[in-house]
Amino acid sequence: MLTLPSQTLSPTPHGLARRLMALARWATATTALAVHAVAFAAAPAQSPGSAPLPADPAAAAADAAPPVALPGTRHLAMQSAKGREYRIMITEAKDPAPANGYQVLYVLDGNSVFGAFSDTLRLQRFEFDKAMVVAIGYPTDQPYDFKGRSYDYSPPAPAGRERPPGAPALGGHDEMLDFIEHQLQPELARRYKVDRTQQSLFGHSFGGMFTLHALYTRPWLFTHYIAASPSIWWQDRYLLPEERAFTQRAQAGQVNLTQTTLMLFAGGREPPMMLRDAQALHGRLQALSGLGLTTSYETLADETHGTVPIAAVTRVMRHVFTARTR
Repeated sequence: MLTLPSQTLSPTPHGLARRLMALARWATATTALAVHAVAFAAAPAQSPGSAPLPADPAAAAADAAPPVALPGTRHLAMQSAKGREYRIMITEAKDPAPANGYQVLYVLDGNSVFGAFSDTLRLQRFEFDKAMVVAIGYPTDQPYDFKGRSYDYSPPAPAGRERPPGAPALGGHDEMLDFIEHQLQPELARRYKVDRTQQSLFGHSFGGMFTLHALYTRPWLFTHYIAASPSIWWQDRYLLPEERAFTQRAQAGQVNLTQTTLMLFAGGREPPMMLRDAQALHGRLQALSGLGLTTSYETLADETHGTVPIAAVTRVMRHVFTARTR
């Protein structure tokens, strides 16, 4: 069962609180921070050898409480062929696998969104009783591993372009696809009966850019691709040549898209470029609808770049776990 880290609460001394309240009555907005510092400095210090301050029972109880657990979940520690470490978080299906196996939704940036996807699946088991969520995260309790995702979801830098000092390493998107295809998916198939014809990939921002790269270069890997606020602008729009090559292969009959869908999202409160890029991509790929590719786009009106993935969870799950399966 996957657990979430507990929080530690630090109580404010009663005398300090009275000082802060008194100071607040005459402090202005421009001096509030300084007043807070003065009050903090004025708090009585504990003299050497004196008895320790009494512990707050509520804080002690919170420290001793076990971390919150997500029912019906498991996690695996895995390494790529090149030694990169991942935390794989799984929400297991409750019912026995159907004849074709479980449908599986793979989610990138698992540390930040696994809880939302997992609980949504649990709350809608009556509708998605033959499905699993598999989130790909990193061995950290932070919501994002910026260095890890920057490398895993990005293309190599163009020849001759040096990386700025302190910038994260880039260029691992094909290594990440190799990890998913040759290590993660086989490991899941070893542990669970999965439906190879109903595999989906969700990514947001850089993860959305990665999801599009996966569609363009390995369209056989998943049935449903979901790109939320994809960073199409990245590296001089490097995805455009990949998109054109993918379109040409599809039109030449070299790619089977009869069961493939692409779902695009952007937030109404994101920079206009994010919306325009996703909308334009949706329009361009309509040319492949006659070959079987189903493409959709939706603007989530009140959402920012950071809130789009959470707002899209229910829409994503209804799409990937019901599309073309009835």
